[in-house]
Amino acid sequence: MAAQEQSGSGTGTLVLVGWGMKPGRVAAHVTALGPARLLILADPLQGAEIRAALPAEAPAPEQIRCVFGAKSGEATLIVHSVPGLYSLKPAKKALREIFPGLQTRQRRTVPQRPVKALVERLAEAPGPLRLAIETPGAEKPLLAALARAGLLDRVTALHLRPGREAFFAGAEPAAGLQGWLEAQHFRLEHVDDTEPDWPEMRFVADAPGLRRALAAAGKAAQAQLAELETARGDAAAQAAQRAALDALLETERQTVQAARADIAQQQTRIAELEAALEAERRQAEEARSGATEARAALEARSAELETALEAERGQAREAQAAAAGQAAQQQTRIAELEAALEAERARTQQQQAAAQETAAHQQERLRDLDAEMRRRDEVIATQEQNQRSLRAQIEEQAGLLQEQHEEMQRRDGIIAGLKEKTAAETGAVARLTDQLAQQDGLVEYNRELESQLMRAREELRRAEGQVGLIKDLLLREPEL
Repeated sequence: MAAQEQSGSGTGTLVLVGWGMKPGRVAAHVTALGPARLLILADPLQGAEIRAALPAEAPAPEQIRCVFGAKSGEATLIVHSVPGLYSLKPAKKALREIFPGLQTRQRRTVPQRPVKALVERLAEAPGPLRLAIETPGAEKPLLAALARAGLLDRVTALHLRPGREAFFAGAEPAAGLQGWLEAQHFRLEHVDDTEPDWPEMRFVADAPGLRRALAAAGKAAQAQLAELETARGDAAAQAAQRAALDALLETERQTVQAARADIAQQQTRIAELEAALEAERRQAEEARSGATEARAALEARSAELETALEAERGQAREAQAAAAGQAAQQQTRIAELEAALEAERARTQQQQAAAQETAAHQQERLRDLDAEMRRRDEVIATQEQNQRSLRAQIEEQAGLLQEQHEEMQRRDGIIAGLKEKTAAETGAVARLTDQLAQQDGLVEYNRELESQLMRAREELRRAEGQVGLIKDLLLREPEL
């Protein structure tokens, strides 16, 4: 599908798509659509001889000898008994009613290429595009493919010859095609219903409609930009909120770390208190043991003194009998022993009182330590409860952050979609702008042609007047 070397003196590209179009029809379309720089003729049944039928000023056609379908391969072109009537789909009852006795004369196998190939070729062709389609029953799929590719925006003139009704399977009737094209901003300029069942319809790009579409597209683009700006503002607010939540989370983390450090200090203090309590308990046990030993020693000492006293008393009694003179000495000795025994008893009582006081002090200290331990346990329990509550808050904040992150991802997806849609709308606006510029150029070109036509008509009238004058002179010449 490469372009030919020779090009015409006009502008844009003429595209003729048909099946077995007669040379006269091809020439008529070329003349009606005006001079062009490039002529593309897509017809599987046309040969090189078609060049001789074209106007002299027309460029050499770039011929594409195939039909267009969904994929590459071959297609069966049905040749009907009505001269010049071809189709890819079987005829319906409506066609047989207007052509009684309609038959299939032949089925011809022709090359088929995907519509995408034509779309790609036209995308490279110089604009504007002027299009003529004579593919009975298959006009709509080709036009829809061009519309999807955005090529209809470059078409300024379109000639069709559809059936008044759906004469073939899957065909779109003339009224349906007209409504569809009007929705694509084309205006029906002329209808030749010499053959009412096959009207020749000429459409032109609707410049006011295009301008309205351009204005609507501009408003839509502005709305999309406003939505994008709003989305950006929301995203910024979300980012600020997320930053605030991050700061709060960091503060909470620092609080947790401080609480953990405090708990570690408390646990160290508890360990120290437990060690001190254990030492106090050992001292108390040692004090109790010392008091017990002292009491046993005192009791042993008392027993020894009692034994000694009894011995002395016995000796005294024996001495009284032996020597009265020793009585006073013995009494004195007894008094001394009794005084020593009383002193020993008093000292023992003091030691017992001191031991009891020490034991009471140790008991009070143990109670204080137990109370301190309980208070520490309560503080630890409170701190653990606060830590659990703080952990729950952190988990809740993390959940909120995750939701905010997912919401931001969704907003990012919406922003990306809006950007893509805005880019597409911008492209459509650019194409519509180019279309308007091309349309304005064509309008100016048509005005110039009309002016030339009027001048030619005026010259023709003057020439006719001069011819009439010459005739009159010639007729009068014999009289002269």
